[in-house]
Amino acid sequence: MLYDADARDPYHLAKRFLHVDFITSGIIRHRYGWCRNLARALVKFQYRNPESTEVYLHSTDPSGIRRLYKRLRHLHSVYAFEFLSNQELVQVLKEHSHDLLRAR
Repeated sequence: MLYDADARDPYHLAKRFLHVDFITSGIIRHRYGWCRNLARALVKFQYRNPESTEVYLHSTDPSGIRRLYKRLRHLHSVYAFEFLSNQELVQVLKEHSHDLLRAR
């Protein structure tokens, strides 16, 4: 799911310090694993620094990443995430998370 064939190290996303809740509640529960581009974009978006456990959006507050999960589920009826490029996915994530609670 996080294999990135275009990267020098295709397993770089899987090597990040991802929280179990992010994978289980965010990707598996909401079934974003079916769209590998979206799963990879979510990891890059939420865990911007590959050497750190710091997250971009708050991970447990309902107004943080959890709200973005729900928004993406609703947006899937409008957007075909499977056909969007990485840049387009990043743009969707930015547009629909600008008002959400950031981690400190």
